[in-house]
Amino acid sequence: MVLRPIGRLRQATGRIAAGDMSTRLRVHSADEVGELMESWNAMTEDLGRAREELESWGRTLQQRVDDKTHELERAHQRMLVVEKMASLGKLAAVVAHEINNPLAGIRTYAGLLRRRRRGETSAGGLKGDGETDRILQTIEEESGRCGDIVRNLLLFSRTPGRRFAPEDIAPLVERCAFLIRHQAEIKGVRLTVNLPHPLPRVPCDASQIQQMVLALAMNAIEATPAGGSVTLSAVPEEAGGVVVRVADTGCGIPEEHRARIFEPFYTTKKEGSGVGLGLAIVYGIVTRHGGRIDLESTPGSGTTFTIHLPLQPQAPAAPEREPALEEAP
Repeated sequence: MVLRPIGRLRQATGRIAAGDMSTRLRVHSADEVGELMESWNAMTEDLGRAREELESWGRTLQQRVDDKTHELERAHQRMLVVEKMASLGKLAAVVAHEINNPLAGIRTYAGLLRRRRRGETSAGGLKGDGETDRILQTIEEESGRCGDIVRNLLLFSRTPGRRFAPEDIAPLVERCAFLIRHQAEIKGVRLTVNLPHPLPRVPCDASQIQQMVLALAMNAIEATPAGGSVTLSAVPEEAGGVVVRVADTGCGIPEEHRARIFEPFYTTKKEGSGVGLGLAIVYGIVTRHGGRIDLESTPGSGTTFTIHLPLQPQAPAAPEREPALEEAP
């Protein structure tokens, strides 16, 4: 009546101590020993539930720790990008100061040559050459635009006033095609421009839009082997605005690189071929115009960048604190 139930209780206690919380005692009597076994069973059941709760909390805690660790890693990566962008802003200020003077000299002398050539042509001493005049005009205008391009690097660290005006995108794309056509011919790449007229005029900074298309087109030419093609196009968007596309039949972008191609200083080009700023600048320009840029790419078949420029761009949110950078002269 006593020794056998106590023996079973001792054996069950050993199994519980070994971690088997499913152990239960069979109650054969309603006396004090039976009550002890029922109490032991109830206590064991409570211990099992408590253990399951603790294990569940442990798993939940581990999951939360992993989630917070991933959040900290993402925050760290964002901080690295912020540091890079701050460094880029400081570097841009120095570069703008150093090269603006020689750019101004190039622009001045190109304008002087154009005026002297027009004077000689009107005086009858020189036969008119429209292509030469166009080249000189391009040198003068592009020298001036280079200063704007360098100063635009400062936009990575702060948000200056925007110079938006309604613009026809078609002439900007045609001008970009004119600037890169010779480069495409040298590499053996066919350059095609598709611009249905008319296109709606969209509010934008014409210099930045040209800079954006030019950067994408040059990347497309570099990624396309001889015999391939690069296509620049612009079409009206059904929801209002203009869609600009830059497509190539080049090597494409592998899946593992697509999430980072717009990061500053991230590049997949060979060392010395690029510093990873082109697409970062493009992304900044699209964002400041309240637009969107989409990427479609198939490795070995080509890449298409699609830029949506709205008719009513939304002003980007102001940063909480702007870095203290001086405007380059």
